[in-house]
Amino acid sequence: MSKIKEYTGRINDENKVAKYVKVNHSSWTNEFEYFHAVCIADQGFTVVLLNAFNNLPEVEFRFSDFLAMIQKNNIRHLLFGLSTFSLNMQKETIRKFLNSFNPRIEGPMDQILMETNGWLLYNYQIEAIFKCVTGLDDEDANRFRRNFNKKKMKELSQYKTIDCFGENLLDVIFKRALLGVTYHPKYENLQVLFNHFTNTKN
Repeated sequence: MSKIKEYTGRINDENKVAKYVKVNHSSWTNEFEYFHAVCIADQGFTVVLLNAFNNLPEVEFRFSDFLAMIQKNNIRHLLFGLSTFSLNMQKETIRKFLNSFNPRIEGPMDQILMETNGWLLYNYQIEAIFKCVTGLDDEDANRFRRNFNKKKMKELSQYKTIDCFGENLLDVIFKRALLGVTYHPKYENLQVLFNHFTNTKN
C-alpha cells in the first residue's frame, strides 16, 4: 500500500530524493541548501510537493500536520496546501482559509474568489480582478500581479484610485491576500494526490 512520506534534507545529500532534486532542479544546487519533499511512496516514489530554502525553521510545520487539519477528499483544501505550503506555515493561516472571508458571495469579485473561500491566493485570481475593474489586458494584469508580489509600491500606486466594487482596488487586494502574495495553482499535483486519497485507505 502506498503512503505519504516527507523528506527534509540537504540538496547535496546522496539519498534518492536529494538526487531527484538535483536532476530535476539542477539550478537549486547553487541557490539553496535544503529541500522539503512530499512523496507518494509506492514501488518508487512520486513527488507531489517540493520546496527549496536556505534556512530550516526552528519549528517545522509538516505537510502531515496540514493534512490533519483539512478534508483530504476536498480538492480546494488539497490545492491550497500543494500550492502554498511551507515548513513555517501557521495553523492560524490554515484556519482562516478554511473559514470563509465573506460567506455571502456577491458580485464578480467574490465569484472569482469563490474557489478559495473569498481569499485571494492564486495568480489567475488577482489578474482576473484587475482586468475586471480596469478593463486592461493580460499583459497589464500580469505586470500588476508581479508588482504586487514583489511589493513594488511605486508601480502599484497608480492604481490606488481604481474603484473595485465600492472599495479601493489596492485595499481590496491587500486585505484579501491571505498570504501576502499569490501562487501558481498546482493542478497536476492536485490530481495525483487526490487520486491517491480516493483510491487508498490511509
